[in-house]
Amino acid sequence: MAENKENPISINDVPTEILYQIVSLIPLKEAARTIILSSSWKHLWTPIQVFLNINSDQITSQESGQQMSRVVSSFLNTYVNSYQILNLSFLESNSVSHEETLFMKAIKGVDKELYISFHGECTNDFSLSIELPLCENANLFSLKTLHLRSITGMARSFLPELFSGCRNLETLSLEKCNGLQYVDLKAHDMLHNFVILDCENMRSVNILSAPNLKSFLYRGTLAKIELKEVPKLCDVTLNLKGTTTLSDCNEFDCEDIVSLLASLKDVEVLTLSGWLLEVSSSFNILPIFLCFCYAMMPKKNIVYRKNYQNSQV
Repeated sequence: MAENKENPISINDVPTEILYQIVSLIPLKEAARTIILSSSWKHLWTPIQVFLNINSDQITSQESGQQMSRVVSSFLNTYVNSYQILNLSFLESNSVSHEETLFMKAIKGVDKELYISFHGECTNDFSLSIELPLCENANLFSLKTLHLRSITGMARSFLPELFSGCRNLETLSLEKCNGLQYVDLKAHDMLHNFVILDCENMRSVNILSAPNLKSFLYRGTLAKIELKEVPKLCDVTLNLKGTTTLSDCNEFDCEDIVSLLASLKDVEVLTLSGWLLEVSSSFNILPIFLCFCYAMMPKKNIVYRKNYQNSQV
């Protein structure tokens, strides 16, 4: 009697809904690698293409910012339980050929996360004022994690609209925003984590108010950092890798260092790279720095790293 052989099931036969559920259980970096498995998995990462008829001279207008905010809001409501990609581009309506310009690429995570990478050259330095309001915006208020990468000046009309809807935001991250020089933050009581990574031209970070901020991580060149009204701040990491005292100090003076040390006196975990000891020595305030460390040692956890190159942040 001939044996009955079951037909093998190919991964391409798995329903798309099941694939979405599988991907939703994997962290984003690992999930993105599924694109190479087969055409079925690749299909999961097909971006939603959205084109807005906006002239280049209108991109920074408030109306354009509101338009972009509505697009992102609609995007967040698609495939609620899986990752999804959005490509937002402009169509130059005054151009005969309707030239396309990619403005940003966004990835929606499975746990109320949004990752946005902006495109285009950053020709001018700019500042960023972040205000996370107490009022609720029905469009975006469910977001808990917002990661912004390569912000340009063209985004300055869109970001206030985006921030205005982030009522429940718990983690905010800025990464590789090379034109960004000044950051001011006023946050509601939901924000717990604030991260700034590798913004090469950063000069000043001013956290004016963040009642429940618990963690602050800064990695980049030497900048003036002021922490005000952060009573719950307990974990601070300052990693100014690649900073040299003589060439990068700019307007950062002795009073700035003393003020920074004073603002950190109540944190429970403080991680420093070698720059602070070097700068303290250059400004002849090394005794102040050592006294600060001695005063904190009995009740705090201070980690001093000479070289962050081989350390994880």
